[in-house]
Amino acid sequence: MSPAQSAHFWTFSAENKTLLVPLSEQRLYTEDWIGIKSLDDEGKMVFEHCPGEHMDLGTGDCGQRMVRKWVGGRD
Repeated sequence: MSPAQSAHFWTFSAENKTLLVPLSEQRLYTEDWIGIKSLDDEGKMVFEHCPGEHMDLGTGDCGQRMVRKWVGGRD
């Protein structure tokens, strides 16, 4: 799986292991098993993108910006 898709909870189709299924098309989401769809409907789900290698948040300002936004800290 491509890290970009797996970081946003995409998964492979059960019927076709080469087809990626976005979170919004998975039963976990559409049937709101754990409240993810409800959070999204309320605008409380945010998917951030950082350029560079998978999980390399130290490159550029993207990682620091996310930490300040979601955890807090100095601007």
